Amino acid sequence: MGLIKFGKQRLDRSQEVYCRSCGYLLAHLPGGRCPECGARFDPDDLQTVTIDPPFISPLAGRIAWLCKATLIYGLVGIILLGIVAAIVVFLRNIS
Repeated sequence: MGLIKFGKQRLDRSQEVYCRSCGYLLAHLPGGRCPECGARFDPDDLQTVTIDPPFISPLAGRIAWLCKATLIYGLVGIILLGIVAAIVVFLRNIS
């Protein structure tokens, strides 16, 4: 596990690095250009890469939560509707 020294900061080669321009994960790429945005980068140069994962906006998190909640409540609603329909059919058949 090699460490590369950058002033006061050290970059561990096992750390994932991201493109400073677009946040693309540059894992296992030798360097050159980012395949997503074309920005030049050197995986050993913290001037061209970052070890911080890309920023995910709070709005994106809320939208993901809303989608999950809608899916869960929708499935619960379909199950409950099926149960009610089965009860109605059963009650009609016994009378």
